[in-house]
Amino acid sequence: MARKAESPVRPPGSPRPDEADNQASGCDSTNSEFIPAGRVRGPADLKLDLLGFGEQQAWVAPPQDLESYLMRSRLCFQLIPQRNDTVTFEPCPVPPMLAREEVDWDAMEDELRDTPVFRLSEVERFRDVERGKVYEVDIRGATYAYKMTHGTESLQREISMLRKMEQCSEGGRSLRVPELEGIIGIGTQYAGLLMTYIPSPASLADLMTADIGSEVAIAERQKWYDLIADAVHTLHRNGLVWGDVKAANVVIDGVHRDAWLVDFEGGTTPGWVDDSISGTEAGDLQGLSKIRALLGLESTRPSQTGSRRGLDPPSLFCSLLCLILVLVPFLAFSFFLFLLLILCSPFIY
Repeated sequence: MARKAESPVRPPGSPRPDEADNQASGCDSTNSEFIPAGRVRGPADLKLDLLGFGEQQAWVAPPQDLESYLMRSRLCFQLIPQRNDTVTFEPCPVPPMLAREEVDWDAMEDELRDTPVFRLSEVERFRDVERGKVYEVDIRGATYAYKMTHGTESLQREISMLRKMEQCSEGGRSLRVPELEGIIGIGTQYAGLLMTYIPSPASLADLMTADIGSEVAIAERQKWYDLIADAVHTLHRNGLVWGDVKAANVVIDGVHRDAWLVDFEGGTTPGWVDDSISGTEAGDLQGLSKIRALLGLESTRPSQTGSRRGLDPPSLFCSLLCLILVLVPFLAFSFFLFLLLILCSPFIY
């Protein structure tokens, strides 16, 4: 027999639990930018019409903290066929293929040294940036980007890269990459990094969709590419490799509209970098060329920070023609003078 939610059925016309709390506190979570603890919506508001409540709806009580919210966002159900051609569902464990890889914290001794550590319970407010991956969180009055980990090796690489990139400053300019601010959630399945929060972020991949990309001026696209290319070449000059180069790993901030590089845990994405050159400078340059193509800059001037492109065939032909037109008369005149000198030499001597 299928299990039903234990929360009570909400009578028609009565407010949901989170609405009632909001009415009491004067906070509208629907329009609020952050999700304060105890006011979570989204996967918490579970409509259970499938269980046969008809016009009535059952609402699951909202989680009280970030960890509860993360647990609620990964609910798994299995479908149970019934005799009357209907289907019910029951909660089930997370399949192994979807389970998160645990971090070997004993192997993280060097990375944990001199790195602030926070607990998930210290998060005061939070907001989804990229569901299941990145969240905007407030801790002790400061705002961070909280990125969940994908295992020991990737976590080690990203921490190492973030620390090394702090030293990559040229001409008084530092790289536009997040800084490591701490580690959060040690001992839980939701451990992750706390990094500099990029204000009002939007990924380059989202901005260059068919509907939005046409509205972005060529000059701004060129600016973004120059910033990205400059950052990639700076990494290479310092012996570092970005790795997973793609438009989704470029973030445009909503204040200065600058391009930031993110995601330094390694690996590649099919269609961006070939496996044969993954983790190399050549792989970074391949991904960079595809970002340039996505920005629609193939027919514009070359980037000031990248290598110069060769002349196109028409320009090359014109250059050769001009050279011939200049050289042929000069060579003919020189040959005439040479013959004249030879013929006149007996009379001179």
